[in-house]
Amino acid sequence: MPLSTRDALLKRQREELRNLLRSVWPRSSFYREYYARHGIAERDLAEIDVGDLPFVSKAMLMENFDAAVTEPELRKKDLEQWLQEHRDPRQLYRGKYIVVHSSGSSGDPAVFVSDAREWRLTGMLLANHLPPPERGLRDRTRVAAYMASHGHFGGVTSVVRLPQSVFEVLVLSVLDAASRVVERLNAFQPDRLVGYSSSLAMLAESALAGDLRISPGTIIAGGDMLTGKMEAKIQSAWPARVYDVYAASEARCLAVRAPGEEEMTTMDELNILEILDQEGRPVASGVAGRVVLTNLHHAILPILRYELGDHAIAGKGRQDSAFGTIRSIQGRAAEALPVTLDDGTRDSIHPIVLAEFFVVDLETIQFISERPDLVEIHYVAAQDIDDRVRREFSRILELKAAQRTTFAVRRVESIPVDPRTGKSALVRIGEEPQGLGSTR
Repeated sequence: MPLSTRDALLKRQREELRNLLRSVWPRSSFYREYYARHGIAERDLAEIDVGDLPFVSKAMLMENFDAAVTEPELRKKDLEQWLQEHRDPRQLYRGKYIVVHSSGSSGDPAVFVSDAREWRLTGMLLANHLPPPERGLRDRTRVAAYMASHGHFGGVTSVVRLPQSVFEVLVLSVLDAASRVVERLNAFQPDRLVGYSSSLAMLAESALAGDLRISPGTIIAGGDMLTGKMEAKIQSAWPARVYDVYAASEARCLAVRAPGEEEMTTMDELNILEILDQEGRPVASGVAGRVVLTNLHHAILPILRYELGDHAIAGKGRQDSAFGTIRSIQGRAAEALPVTLDDGTRDSIHPIVLAEFFVVDLETIQFISERPDLVEIHYVAAQDIDDRVRREFSRILELKAAQRTTFAVRRVESIPVDPRTGKSALVRIGEEPQGLGSTR
């Protein structure tokens, strides 16, 4: 009896997983030794399933980075230093590696690396879930991206690496003045608009007010949760096709919700995405669980049964598709940080800019706002890195034109966990500073 389409897809996933493991085993001492401690031998790889693998956390992978990578020339300290000194997302490490850094929703800094082949394959698979270029072969499709652009973040790195023969790209920073963003968009007239869900909703407000006069045919939202209210506002501003993308630095894209669909379609040709309960069992449709990721095409820094730090509600699937679905992503909301701009007006720094705050040797960070012109930064690190934290936040304030905001930096032993979420809050609003440390 022939396999169903879903069964065929799952069979292909298992084959690709086993091929990946056979490639990783001799080249990654971390995975080889870690699996051996869990009773997995090389002879088992031909029959293994993803559920047989032990879980890997972000902290574990970063602590063992040098032993986990399959290219011996890659060293975490070297990559971190390079990221600190080279901020242009178009730049390649050693002329061939694409490097992104991210803290993700857990607040722990991380570095991920791939090569052009892996990146290109991921892009091709993602393109299958998105509409074709608006201008076809006539002309290059104009893509405007509104996101954090001052470092090697996953979103902007993906955008600047779109094929130049097909796309003309304009990158706008969420740290830019709103008036400047509107002015450049009006001049560019994008066919496709890409950005964080909350940022796109703000652009929609400008369009509804009559300031922003563009007519994008496709809007791709990601980075933070696209709420029903945000989507309604975007659709009120533009009669465009809205795609909701669940992205991560570890795999670039995990799922996509196309227009008219209730659930996000998981990219099962790229990843094995598990939604598990606390005992590690798959949850039923409509039930929330933790997201565990296995990237089937990421061989340089293997991402195998990796605890992503997100929670999601499992979908019911679609009868007309072999792919799985996710109903919604949980736990990705965060506060913006109030600041005072150089002209004295109040504004805020987008939470994703803060979530992607990158400093070498930083473990965890929290931004505490007493008022819009006063911030205290608490961080956890094995050593004093006040100067590095101060320089990076000063750089962000300069890019934001918010240098009337003063701040203090304080190294702490730990950052309290919010009992409502089980995580430390990235931003705390309306808190009294607990004694100033080194101050700018």
